[in-house]
Parts: sequence; structure tokens; C-alpha cells
Amino acid sequence: MLLLRFFLLGGLAVVPALFLQDFLGPLGRAGLSGIAVLTFSVGLIEELSKSALIIAGAVQEKEFNENLDGIIYAITGGLGFAAVENLLYTLAFDISVGLMRAIITTLAHAAFSGCFGYFWGLARDRGIGGIPLIVLGILVAAFLHGAYNFLLLTGFLDILEVFLLIVFLHAVLAIIMAVLREGSPFVDDAD
Repeated sequence: MLLLRFFLLGGLAVVPALFLQDFLGPLGRAGLSGIAVLTFSVGLIEELSKSALIIAGAVQEKEFNENLDGIIYAITGGLGFAAVENLLYTLAFDISVGLMRAIITTLAHAAFSGCFGYFWGLARDRGIGGIPLIVLGILVAAFLHGAYNFLLLTGFLDILEVFLLIVFLHAVLAIIMAVLREGSPFVDDAD
């Protein structure tokens, strides 16, 4: 039920993200610099929306008791966001757009949210002192998201190259999660 809560909160984060993105409309029309501002603004808005709702869903959560949980909960929220966003794109365009987004965009949102979750996990026991880590996590996720959008929108990299970058990011997250799991007090040595 806990993971379902984070999935639903991630999906719900699409609402404020869409509302805020309505104000960005004219930015993408001013050449390459306008596209950069637009893509990085969208990344910031989406990552901030996801992170805010995911954090709100974890307030007073007793199960959030180790750093690894931050990554898992954030990735789950990212998957919820991707599911709703992909559904909206499929309804607005067609199933071929939905199928392409189902793969790369879903993996991308999971990766960006997982990066935020790493910093959120580090911040969990620091109270007010953890706020800079949370802000850093949102900024890292927003930068990666903006770079992803920029590379795809401008065509600097093709879809396969961007996909490989997302796979690399997942590999880095998998290594971080394995290290955190090794240090977890909740994992038996027999595992």
C-alpha cells in the first residue's frame, strides 16, 4: 500500500506540473536559447512537482527508515508521474506516441526521480539541516530532466543515444542502491 501511495502521488503531480507549464508557452520560440530555457524550465517544474508531493506523502512515515527508501519511494513516484503523463500524450496524439513514451519516458522519469531520492534519503535524518540536500536533489533531477528534453527536442542526440544515456543513469543508480543495501541494517547477511 505504501508504494501504491507514492505511485498515486507521482501521478497526481502531473496536475500542478501541467498548470505551471502553461506559463512557459512562448519560451520555446526564441531559437536555441529559448529551447534551452523551455526544456530546463519544464524539467524543473516536473521534478519540483513530483518531489513536493512525494515528500508530502512521506511525512511521519515510519517505514522511511533508511537511505535506500528515498530512492525506492521516489522512483515509484516517478513511475506514477510517467504513467499519467504517457496516458495524456497517448490520448492527445496516438498509440504510437504512447508506445514510444512508455519505454524511454518511463525509464527517464524513474531515473530522474531516483537521483532526487538518493539526496532525499541522505537528508531524511537531518531535519532542517537536510533541506540543502533535498534542494540539491531536486536541482540534479531537474538538470538531468532538462538535458534529456533538450537533447531530444533539438536532435543533438538521436533517440537511441538518449536511451543509452538513460540506461547508463539506471546503472549508476543500481550501483548506488547495491552499496546502500550492503549497509542496510534490515538486510540479513544470508541474502
